[in-house]
Amino acid sequence: MNYNKKHKSEKKNWIISGLIFGILMFLVNQIIFPLIKGEKITSQVFLIWLPIWLVGGLGWGFVMRWWYRRQEKRNQNKNTQK
Repeated sequence: MNYNKKHKSEKKNWIISGLIFGILMFLVNQIIFPLIKGEKITSQVFLIWLPIWLVGGLGWGFVMRWWYRRQEKRNQNKNTQK
């Protein structure tokens, strides 16, 4: 695969994966666990915690992109040294 095509597709992948991660974490921690415990779920849960989990998910996606690129550069350096 051409590096430019791969690089362009990665620009959006970290955002999508970060949002999915944030939504899943929100659902598990703010909806499912409280329902299991028998707690009420209010609109404040959505207004406060959903944006927090989405921002956290985007942060996670960005760190994963950074880590992946770092590992990729290390692998390229090892291959060029051989």
